[in-house]
Amino acid sequence: VRVRNDELPEAYDDDDMRFLDFIASQIALALSRKAAEQSLTQERRLFDELMENAPDSIYFKGVGGDFVRVSERDAQRMGLESARDMVGLSDFDFWPRDDARPTPTTSSSPSEWASAITAHTFVVPMSRPTM
Repeated sequence: VRVRNDELPEAYDDDDMRFLDFIASQIALALSRKAAEQSLTQERRLFDELMENAPDSIYFKGVGGDFVRVSERDAQRMGLESARDMVGLSDFDFWPRDDARPTPTTSSSPSEWASAITAHTFVVPMSRPTM
């Protein structure tokens, strides 16, 4: 790469320009990736705060019905010390077989999903502060 000199109007040939364009595009891509990583880190931090501090029971299940992410409140409700203790377990680990329902598969119809969601809705009474 030659140093630009205004006295030499053609200091860069076509190969130089392609090389500089490639370098510029790589720098732009790296900056874009870094911004996306920072945004993802912030979103993950906010989600972790929600899962650790929400007063509601929140959980996510895998296709096989096992818990893959659980809020601390849900783990406490199930009698566990930590949400990590619930990961990998399923409803069958907490409820009698007749009461536990398998998670619908991805091939299930939307109406099966709706009935499963309704069947797994819990109302947890919140304690009110006394005055």
